Amino acid sequence: MTAVLGLAGVLGAALINRATDPRPEGKATGPAASAMPSDSPIRDSRPPSTGGQTGATQAAGTAALNLEDRFAMGDYSAAWELFVPEVQQAISRADYVRVMVECGSRSPSPAPSVKTVRMENENRAVVELSTSARTTLVRIDGEWRSKPSDEVIALWATGADNVIREYRNTDRCRK
Repeated sequence: MTAVLGLAGVLGAALINRATDPRPEGKATGPAASAMPSDSPIRDSRPPSTGGQTGATQAAGTAALNLEDRFAMGDYSAAWELFVPEVQQAISRADYVRVMVECGSRSPSPAPSVKTVRMENENRAVVELSTSARTTLVRIDGEWRSKPSDEVIALWATGADNVIREYRNTDRCRK
């Protein structure tokens, strides 16, 4: 269970491949496209259930789904954009994309939905999706960003080769 949750933290959320590509026609997809900066819009097409939720709770749930969408599309470059600055300083976009291409894909799953959103304070939330993926989000300048554990960030700071080797040695590399 710890390895599964560790991987979810490592990926920012569980990686899900879906059969449909929700991006507008003409947009490149896959690992090659992911190596380049993305101009893909953040999607709000699958908002979480609003039963008594605050605007912040809804926004955090939607942000987690947006991250999942980017993973599902194989747009790892765009997913990198949704991390906190601490992550972006620890691992370059190119290294993150390389790690994800080497270790990140898995078989198709249904589109996720928000299962729970636990607000720790007005700027920090833990979101669990129907896929059992769990991600911590922090609000920075009004935008929700994914915040992996300090251990994951420290590992990413060691470089793509070390991350890939560690994932393979601990069966966290999905390929």
